Amino acid sequence: MSRALMSNPVAMMSGASWNFAQEFVKLPPGHGRRVFEPGSAAPARNDPDGLAASEALEALTSFPDPDFPTFDTNEVQSLWEVGEVALMEHWGLRGARILSGDNTPPEIVKATVLATAPRSEAGGRLATTLWWDRFTIAAHTSDEGAAASFPAMLNGITPARVADNPALVGWLGEGYASMPASAGVVVSDQGGAAPCLMTPCMGLMHSALGDNLATFLKCPASAQEALDTI
Repeated sequence: MSRALMSNPVAMMSGASWNFAQEFVKLPPGHGRRVFEPGSAAPARNDPDGLAASEALEALTSFPDPDFPTFDTNEVQSLWEVGEVALMEHWGLRGARILSGDNTPPEIVKATVLATAPRSEAGGRLATTLWWDRFTIAAHTSDEGAAASFPAMLNGITPARVADNPALVGWLGEGYASMPASAGVVVSDQGGAAPCLMTPCMGLMHSALGDNLATFLKCPASAQEALDTI
């Protein structure tokens, strides 16, 4: 990828707060690290891998447009659809929207190829997580509500339902044949991508990362100082 052809060739979801926190969260699994210390809600961030993740994100921000702190999911997709970037890091679900051609020029659709997520280090795990790969029923749900909900959930992911709706989403289950729009998700899953951690503490962690890492990029604070505040 040459800057002689394109001055800002990369776009990623680097919007300050939630989006940028998600970029950080995806990196430690690539090093085989946990989000929290085992058996606790203590962040497993203030360590060499946490520092490496912060420094990697800082290095990546040299490739997008200087307005990268404003890049949310919709903005990144729009940049791709008008041909302003050569490499985009995005949610797998958006692949179907781009390849549908509804808002994307035919030449962009033809040139779009969805690939596996990158790795944090050579030979390491993929630096991504799989979202929405499980069901959750709240603990305060009544027994009757839980009994009614669970069969409905299972009915929504039967092999027959998957086979009838292959373009709806990138399914990860029996009966699904990979399509171009889901290729990135499927190969990332096959490559050992970790599931996204869904615990009560994760939301608080995500907010703390988004608030402090954005400050780290905008101010002269060091990566260590940013992590010390989480």
